[in-house]
Amino acid sequence: QVRRSRDAFLRTTSHELRAPLSGIIGLARMLQEPGVAASAEEVRQHAAEIARAGEDMLALVENLLAVALV
Repeated sequence: QVRRSRDAFLRTTSHELRAPLSGIIGLARMLQEPGVAASAEEVRQHAAEIARAGEDMLALVENLLAVALV
């Protein structure tokens, strides 16, 4: 029972961490692509999305640490 709970927790946590990471990596790579003619406004919007995804990840990590310290 403990092993199943741990495995479920790890699967869920992995999924929750991958989602914002995928967004961060995808948007950053897109902005680096040669020939991408992004306007300053588009760059700002994508930077805001990257920041939000990073903040989401930080919150997840902080929650994990809080659980681990209990």
